[in-house]
Amino acid sequence: MSSPFSKEPKAGLAYVQSRISSPSLSPETYRKWYEEAHIPDVLRACAPNIVSAHRFHSSDTAKTDYPYLTLYPVRDTAWLRTDDCSFFRVDLHHELLPGPSDSPERGFIFDVARFDFRFYERVGRVGEYVGVPQFIVVKQLDDSDIKQKGDDGLDEHGLQDRILSQSRAAIAEGSKSKPVCSTLYKLDFVPPRPKKEGHNSQDAESVPGPAKCLVIHEYEEAPKEGVVAADDSALEFSLLSTFGDSRGEW
Repeated sequence: MSSPFSKEPKAGLAYVQSRISSPSLSPETYRKWYEEAHIPDVLRACAPNIVSAHRFHSSDTAKTDYPYLTLYPVRDTAWLRTDDCSFFRVDLHHELLPGPSDSPERGFIFDVARFDFRFYERVGRVGEYVGVPQFIVVKQLDDSDIKQKGDDGLDEHGLQDRILSQSRAAIAEGSKSKPVCSTLYKLDFVPPRPKKEGHNSQDAESVPGPAKCLVIHEYEEAPKEGVVAADDSALEFSLLSTFGDSRGEW
């Protein structure tokens, strides 16, 4: 059987949105666990396939139930499907996390926070950005968006260019700060959601179906107020922190 790495690597993203779901977990403790424990664990376990991580927070929490976003650039999305993939084996228990009352057990993150995991493959890019952007706008595209943009007989390459250019123009319209770079990603797969350990009584919640494609627009300055708010499928995020390689295979 041939190796999944025998073909040219296909860069992509582990796209992880999250929210705090338990009052026992404070935003500061969540930040400390994520930035001082979890992300370093991921980078140690997953190098050289994942060498950087970038945390963002929604600029408009009314538009999303999952205000935190972490992007992990992946060198080759084929690695995520191999037995060697260590991304899913990182320990999600930690002493920083609140556990059962009157118990010395380490807390489990899925008992106190909710996550929306998706993995995307990079398709195309317009522009170039050397560093990590201070602001991004994530434009989510479903089947109807893609069909509408491709109904004029465009081939796959032409469709990619059309999606990028139209999405970029719509987001930049009326904005003093236009995107420096825009990248199109297509959905690769959605991993099974880890189960809670039952330390609290919250019921499992459903997560909306993932967007078939994403366009991520990168900004040096915040987009003009109101430009993103008018588009329900666009979410603006500001950078909280970055780790590892300055950019990775974004």
